[in-house]
Amino acid sequence: MPVSQADIEQVRTWRNSEPVRSGMIRREEITPAMQQDWFAAVSKDPGCAYYVIQVLDGDIPVGVVDMKKVDAIHGHGEWGIFLGETSHRGKGVAAEAACLLLHHAFGAWGLHKIKATLLAGNDTSVRFHESIGFAAEGLLREEVHVEGRRQDIILGGLLASDFYQTDKVRAVLEEAGRTLPDSH
Repeated sequence: MPVSQADIEQVRTWRNSEPVRSGMIRREEITPAMQQDWFAAVSKDPGCAYYVIQVLDGDIPVGVVDMKKVDAIHGHGEWGIFLGETSHRGKGVAAEAACLLLHHAFGAWGLHKIKATLLAGNDTSVRFHESIGFAAEGLLREEVHVEGRRQDIILGGLLASDFYQTDKVRAVLEEAGRTLPDSH
């Protein structure tokens, strides 16, 4: 379900929580005013979409998945995901949300490639991206200043053809009842 005005305080609370913030490149505390400004900007931007991840058993909101910087001409965009409710980590919730969004991006939106910007020290995120087919395409050495030190950024890329060849992705999409493209 798309992030709405009614969701933004929950999203802000998750984003400010230590388990989420510690994996982010930008770690400053987000104020209500900053969150309102963010929501106003993304609501007007046709090149991005933010969705609340919900666990279907009870329609429980647990996180956010997004696609941004969509370039329809060149067929690529950048994505992100986080689970704010830590009790749902490690249960396949993020994998399912990721697979469904990426499948939609490659299918309905017609994108060819999805990019990810990963903090090199966030091993959990790096492994997660690898598990759904992302490949490391570059390293930006000492690109960001986080918690008093310079850290590297890994640039990840996922082609539609690679995504659909990943066993984990195929299993998640088939279980969710999604039709896999014949061409991949």
